[in-house]
Amino acid sequence: MTAQTAATAAASSLIWPLSLEVFLAEYWAKRCFASHEPAERLPADLRELCQLQLPQLLALAEGPVLVMYATRAGAYRSSEVAPAQALGFYQAGMTLYFHLDKRRPEIHRWLQALAADLRQPVDALRFSVFATDRGGITQCHFDINHNFTLQVRGRKRWKIAENHFAIRPLERFTVSDRVPEILRLHTVEEPPRCLPPDAQSIELFPGSMVYVPRGDWHEVEALEESLSFNLSFSPVTWLSLVLPAIRHCLAAHEEWREEATGAWGGLAERAEARRRLAALIARLPQDLTSLAAEDLLPASRHAVDRGPFEGDARFRRNQMATFGIERTKGSAEPHTVVVITVPGGPSAGLRLSPPALAACRVILQKTGPFSIGELAATVPSLEPAALSQLLAQLVEIGFVQRIEADRPG
Repeated sequence: MTAQTAATAAASSLIWPLSLEVFLAEYWAKRCFASHEPAERLPADLRELCQLQLPQLLALAEGPVLVMYATRAGAYRSSEVAPAQALGFYQAGMTLYFHLDKRRPEIHRWLQALAADLRQPVDALRFSVFATDRGGITQCHFDINHNFTLQVRGRKRWKIAENHFAIRPLERFTVSDRVPEILRLHTVEEPPRCLPPDAQSIELFPGSMVYVPRGDWHEVEALEESLSFNLSFSPVTWLSLVLPAIRHCLAAHEEWREEATGAWGGLAERAEARRRLAALIARLPQDLTSLAAEDLLPASRHAVDRGPFEGDARFRRNQMATFGIERTKGSAEPHTVVVITVPGGPSAGLRLSPPALAACRVILQKTGPFSIGELAATVPSLEPAALSQLLAQLVEIGFVQRIEADRPG
């Protein structure tokens, strides 16, 4: 099975009979969707997971198991236990929730295909298990994840409603909880304390799937002893994408690395600290000039121009990129390994010759476009073929980007 065929199979196995294009256009991050098809439609490796019993699935757990229960006051709570202890809590009538080890080949292949379908990073995807006794209820809440739930055994009733209280929330909330401070930024209204009256009811049986977008209210009741798989995507928001890059930019300036002297002192010291902080905030636009959209979102993460590059080929350095130098231990020759880090992209260790390392040092000082010819003139000891190969490596890992030649006018 090719990667493209596997991706198509991953999408159709969940959202059938919809096409992937229709799902992305009409449902993804917009509204819930349910399908009710036999489990035979699933890929073979996923069908094999569906055949496993709870003790076998617990043996595949990655990390602790959450045991869920209601307090005497009616609050919905959870506690962590070891996988080896979890079965006893389930037999006592408590709901279990745990993640499966996605390093397992059959899980990893399937998650990669699904992530490719939905144009999402595979690292944001988790494969989890819900095991619920008959009558078990998950209290009304909303999540910050996009959730696909596949019913494996038993029946469940889902009640789902749009969320008008917190649009695109950044934190999970259950109706019996206190409202987190971050949600207070969304609205000044009090949240509902029960499921909204316009909720729709969906009953799932083995083979059924329900997609619940981020933020939708939902309440779930197990009509029978139930086992379900949950595939959740943690959203990558503009906020989560840019915040680390802002820290990266500011950390390059000595002033931002100063101690916050006086911030917890007396009145005079706090006044001076406020003046200093005001000065730093005022220079934020200047200090963030190196932050560029093309550095955080390269034109392509797949098709990389590997050269060979001619003398007029032009490049720009990713201003978010850094590198550190490490001497190779135990080597007879004085090779240098340059560990290059690009936020949001791959990190790589390149073993470089002294001329190649000199070229990297020159590139690191570049704040604007440069040509391969200009770089060659700066480092004449690096042969043209070796320079082209070096730039191909740096382009592949995102340290530099190929740009179009300047156009007159």
